[in-house]
Amino acid sequence: MRFFIFTLTLLINCSLFASDFKHYYFKQIPLLDDMSSFINSIYSDAKSGLVWIGTPEGLIKFDGKKKIKYTNNISNPTSLPGDNIIKIFGDKNNNTWILTGQGVSVYQDKYNHFHNICIDDKNVRAFSEARTEDGILLGGISKIYKYSYNTEKTEEYVKINSDRNINISFINQISKDKLLCAGKWYGMFIVDIKTGNIIKSKFDNVSYHPMDVICDSKQRIWLSDFNDGLKCLDKEGNLIAHFTTENSDLSNNIILSINEIGGVRISQYG
Repeated sequence: MRFFIFTLTLLINCSLFASDFKHYYFKQIPLLDDMSSFINSIYSDAKSGLVWIGTPEGLIKFDGKKKIKYTNNISNPTSLPGDNIIKIFGDKNNNTWILTGQGVSVYQDKYNHFHNICIDDKNVRAFSEARTEDGILLGGISKIYKYSYNTEKTEEYVKINSDRNINISFINQISKDKLLCAGKWYGMFIVDIKTGNIIKSKFDNVSYHPMDVICDSKQRIWLSDFNDGLKCLDKEGNLIAHFTTENSDLSNNIILSINEIGGVRISQYG
């Protein structure tokens, strides 16, 4: 069964389910004929007006009139490193970043091509990101990389000491020397930036298979665990609220994604 991110979205504002509806203009953007309708990520660039759509079969750039598809071309080093688009986001320098299953790229609008992020001539693979004042953190496999705005270089930032490979699906810097992370089939954990050691905390037993995690503007952690609804926690790991089909208007306990746009917006399986 396919699920469509836009049609299965429930808006929950920060006062928890209070309504404050406004008028919005909606325009449907059909994908290209040779692509599936499954969408992994969407990013709207407010400055350029471009909408970027990430799918398992490539990247689409939409300028309001026409759509352009980008995919990997093994003979072209300025193409995307992979077709499966995991996430798209922008940085404070108005660059558009694309995380793919095979590596990380930055779109260069001037040349209409991509700069692939590498360390020692190898693509950096990342599944998550967190923006800091001086750069961008990228969560890979048991490693966290950091891109510096000053040097415009990417380096290994933290190597996590674990006997298991952890695909880091969420990062948030909760203090100068600590990161809050999540990994699918691993759960949530805090890591010491200097040593790479995992620190025991209240987050250890909060989740076993996090589907999505965000930190909102009020520094609260919103977490969807597989088939366990939606949880809200403070930055110490204390549970503030837990919403399921039994105590809320949720129609399903499987939450696919969480975003904060005028409130906490979730997409459910259906």
